[in-house]
Amino acid sequence: RLLILAPAIAGVGVVCHFGMMLWAQHEFASPESVVAAQSTMLAHGGSLYYSLRDYPYTVTAYMPLFYGLETALLKAGLPVYQAGRSISFAALLGIFALVWRLLLLYTGERRYAWTGLALCASTSLLLQWGTVAQVDTLAVFFSLAGFYQFSRYYLRGDKTLLWAAALALAAVFTKQTAVA
Repeated sequence: RLLILAPAIAGVGVVCHFGMMLWAQHEFASPESVVAAQSTMLAHGGSLYYSLRDYPYTVTAYMPLFYGLETALLKAGLPVYQAGRSISFAALLGIFALVWRLLLLYTGERRYAWTGLALCASTSLLLQWGTVAQVDTLAVFFSLAGFYQFSRYYLRGDKTLLWAAALALAAVFTKQTAVA
């Protein structure tokens, strides 16, 4: 019963976060504004990396992958905050799917996979990052996806090592600290 109740509560939390993500028109966290401003500059023909000696004095704290995705959604017509939040929320759902698949891969037990998914979905920091334009969520998704592909290679002998390397690079090109 607990394995049914916990995912149900976590699911309600995810739906509430999704609704708030669509409803809110202003920033939830300070990094969200900085990323939105830089993606907007990029969408209007600017650059991410300017000289620190000349105007505009901007410091781009992250690598270009998230900015590029957010810029593409901006050009497709999404408002800037919803564009970044959509990327983070899609990454959050991907993290949930990868946690499920990794636990099934390592244990072969659906109960363990459900328990791990419930624990993952009920993590407040992960839910918060998944509904704001937080670069970390996409980096964690790519890192976890790379680990999943490596695990398929390591445990089953699948030919997924190149995918693992590509996803690890994508994580690093999303946020530098993803190398850890």
